[in-house]
Amino acid sequence: MSGVVTKRATARIVVSDVAPSYIPGSDLDCVIRVEPSPGAAVKQIDARVQWSTCGKGNRDCGSIFQDRIELAPSDQSLVKTLRLTTVMPRSPVSYRGFLLQIRWAIVVRVTMVDGTEVVEEYPFALTARGDSPNSPTGA
Repeated sequence: MSGVVTKRATARIVVSDVAPSYIPGSDLDCVIRVEPSPGAAVKQIDARVQWSTCGKGNRDCGSIFQDRIELAPSDQSLVKTLRLTTVMPRSPVSYRGFLLQIRWAIVVRVTMVDGTEVVEEYPFALTARGDSPNSPTGA
């Protein structure tokens, strides 16, 4: 048996200009930067703004923005910078309760040419009138 270890290709994902919280109707506007490691090649970039529930009972999730970019072979080893802009909806607002949580996040998934996936999640809160996400109404 050989001791050969194959290193999987990877990429660094950086999302900037994300506020800690947003109110309904406000603009979420951020920059996504994908930096392939030396010798790595990016096949596809998926960006999503989503909410999800966790806790007791059924899980639920939804998305208000999705974008997928397929890279041409000539662009696969280059640093890519993308802008994500969307208007935040009225609901569901973020909530941290004992039995249930509602979380918002920007999720970026990078698929490398070799099939490796790199996923980063950047959480934020959606609050009614900018209040605390700890109450049932977000107020």
